[in-house]
Amino acid sequence: MSLPIKNVVSHDGRLGERPSLATPVKGQVTETELSVAQDDFLGHFFSTPMMTQIRKRNQLLRDANDAVSLIQVADDALDTTTTALVRMRKLSAPNQPDAPQDAVERLTEQLEITEDIWTIAQKTLFNDQPLLNGHINQKVYVVGEGADNLIPITINNMGSMALALQRRIGAVVSTEAAIGTQAVSEAKLELIEQMLSAVVRERANLDALQTRFVQAIANLEHIMEETMLAREQVSDAGVAMEIATIARDTLCHHAEESVPIQANQQPPITMRLLQ
Repeated sequence: MSLPIKNVVSHDGRLGERPSLATPVKGQVTETELSVAQDDFLGHFFSTPMMTQIRKRNQLLRDANDAVSLIQVADDALDTTTTALVRMRKLSAPNQPDAPQDAVERLTEQLEITEDIWTIAQKTLFNDQPLLNGHINQKVYVVGEGADNLIPITINNMGSMALALQRRIGAVVSTEAAIGTQAVSEAKLELIEQMLSAVVRERANLDALQTRFVQAIANLEHIMEETMLAREQVSDAGVAMEIATIARDTLCHHAEESVPIQANQQPPITMRLLQ
């Protein structure tokens, strides 16, 4: 009668030191084990410096996109301001054959327009922050590493310009004996042109800033794509390593269980010879 052979322990002790695993069918790794291996690796990966860089660049992208939105809101308000100033310029055109009453009405409309421009400056907001009344002064956005990737935004006070224009138009008119004369029209037109030029310069400055932010966003997105590709490669390699480890452990455990079973299925050779 053959005696059962106990589990064999490998010569280096590795099999005996492995924790007991459920024996898979035909030595294959189960889906649950693969999922656990992947979760374990990704959990470790998400705490690495690479993921820290990814989160940092995501924040930079959000900030840069916010800056572009801010600029676009300000530019839309300045576009409305430009339309208002063009209307004022038309009302100040010289050599208009108006009666004195018509000249008064045109002057009244011009002063109302300056009030509208001031209101636009006060009520143009982005995230509850006024944009055209001088509050945006050297607001710095970080779009990357180094001083070259610091973009400051400054928007001049359009509200104060509107009030100054209003006061200066009133001063010009008060110096003339007759409202609507050629001298008054030309003086008002000069003042309006000055503010219109200031608004055009402001919009050009905002356009240049937007171009810088768009370029910075494109650069950040490119870096993010490269980083994410590297992350996927590292992740795939790490998960593959974890799967290989599990497969090795499973096969070793399977061998540990199967060797004594196979040995017990056949009588020892010495017993066969004795028979």
